[in-house]
Amino acid sequence: MNARKSLSILVDALAELGGKAERSTLVNFVLGVETKDIKQKKLEENELFGSGDERDDEHYSTVIDEALRQKLMALKGEMLQATAKGKKLAKDENAEFTITCDDDEETDTPGEDLPDEGLDLDIETLQTHQDTIAAHTRLKIQLIQATDRKIALDEFAEQQNLDFNEVLDEVAALKKTGRKIDLSYFIRDVLEPEDIAELNESFENNNGNLQAVYDELGDVYRPEEIHLAYVQWLK
Repeated sequence: MNARKSLSILVDALAELGGKAERSTLVNFVLGVETKDIKQKKLEENELFGSGDERDDEHYSTVIDEALRQKLMALKGEMLQATAKGKKLAKDENAEFTITCDDDEETDTPGEDLPDEGLDLDIETLQTHQDTIAAHTRLKIQLIQATDRKIALDEFAEQQNLDFNEVLDEVAALKKTGRKIDLSYFIRDVLEPEDIAELNESFENNNGNLQAVYDELGDVYRPEEIHLAYVQWLK
């Protein structure tokens, strides 16, 4: 798909953020997520805050990764910056900036509507799919806000009527997209420092192979404890 519009949103946001920003701050800014960092900097008052909220964090993470690959953005330490090439492309409405996406994801290119004839669309199925995506996006935003407010993950899982391991999987997925989430406020109420150290050592020795750690320490720790420690260990 052509994601030039999404790139333009990110480039404009970077300009508003002083020309550079951490990935998580940039994505939260365009999504309109009021994290602790954003509130401290009063970024929620900026007119571009939430300018890209029709998409989700996975979409923007893909856009950023591709922009880095094509040298439309550069990474200086932990700070993202738009290159001159990226700024030029973002302003060109006729430019193509292609990313890989699901076949059912709509294009960013304006004016490319689906033809009215020749398509046998199941509207109800399509609406259900869109509702599912929207619900998942809301869940991720709520989860980020919950960890920012240091809400216990088991409490959050109960509030959302989810299994605790489902919540841990969501946190892991967010961290793998580059979002920084610190669970130390919660894990220290579940595990002792020496237990965390032992589990971290096992993750390092097994190159992050969760099953290998289960096999090694499953008779010492409960699966949920190992899973939690693993998600916190993820960089």
